[in-house]
Formats: sequence, C-alpha cells, structure tokens
Amino acid sequence: MNKNKIKALLWALLGLAPLLGLAYWVFGIVAFVIVSAFLIVFFGFLAIVYCFMKAEEAWKRG
Repeated sequence: MNKNKIKALLWALLGLAPLLGLAYWVFGIVAFVIVSAFLIVFFGFLAIVYCFMKAEEAWKRG
C-alpha cells in the first residue's frame, strides 16, 4: 500500500471515530438502564418476599 492509501484509511478511521464513540455511549447507557432495571426488580422482589415472611411470623405470633 502506498502512502496515499494509508492516509485515506487514517482519515476514514478518524471520520468514523465520533460515530463509534456515539455507539459506545448509546450501548453503555442502554446496558446501564437494563442492569439498573434488573437490580430494581430483583431487590424489590426480595423486599416483598422479606416483608411477607415478617408478616407471616407476626401473624403466627398473634
């Protein structure tokens, strides 16, 4: 490959860099939202189960 083709390739990569960065940010945000939603649902479910267990104990004690 001659120098002009290498320069053209570098300029093309430089042009793609912002798009790749944007894709990276979008993927990061989507992954963060999915993980956050999963954690909220998971710990919410645990809290509900815990509360029902405590309520059952209190009910049995009278």
